Amino acid sequence: MINQAGGRPVAAAADAQAKVDEPKQGAQSRVFDHGDFVLKVPVPPEEMLAKARRHPWFQEMTLEEAKDQHAQGIEHHRTVERFLASCPELRRLCAGFMLLGDDQVKQQKVEVLDALGDRDRLQEREGELRRLIDDFAALHLALWRHGACELECSALTNCGRDPKTGELLLIDVGNLSFRLDDGLESVGDPLSVERATEYMKTDKKARDGERLPDWFTRGQLRECFFGHAPALFEYYISKMSSMLTQEALKNAWPSASRVA
Repeated sequence: MINQAGGRPVAAAADAQAKVDEPKQGAQSRVFDHGDFVLKVPVPPEEMLAKARRHPWFQEMTLEEAKDQHAQGIEHHRTVERFLASCPELRRLCAGFMLLGDDQVKQQKVEVLDALGDRDRLQEREGELRRLIDDFAALHLALWRHGACELECSALTNCGRDPKTGELLLIDVGNLSFRLDDGLESVGDPLSVERATEYMKTDKKARDGERLPDWFTRGQLRECFFGHAPALFEYYISKMSSMLTQEALKNAWPSASRVA
């Protein structure tokens, strides 16, 4: 969860670190809480590598790979900032993402969704989770209308709710693309509940030539629901399959931004 310590608004990491204790320690960034917004400061490559023992993703990482990932992350944030500079509505959907200096990110503070992944409480929170699925699909469509596509599709970690409006916003832009061809690949082929169930029950491998959608293969919601809340699993597959199609993407995508 985001650290709740307060601090005055700042635009420099050194000031942020001086004013706020115990920031949230992510794998690639520290997150400092400043009331209405948070400041994300990337950790140095050496520190990223040191996290290997606690983060399975980095267990095989070398220092050179950590340096490359650090540099790529900074360059990607610069790309995002260039696109958002001409689209205020897209910036709002990305929780007000703003690049400060070379590598710091300022964003609106949101209500995180981690607690929704509690498998012991899925049944009692079914209404809330159905709303999350509806809003998650709608967020993808809203991004598409502004020429952006979110490829990671991780609702529980990449999104949060505006505490004032309840709107679902993207809070991690690390897998945001502005290419239509990336979006079409991410959407993949239509997926039925039967095929999704078969995938989960067998060896979890795509068939020859099959392009499973990223929202299914890369998100956490399928793991959260399958075997614990069958009705929610079916609702998730049906909702996303009906709303996030290649036809819907092409229709939503701004014609001036078409790449493919």
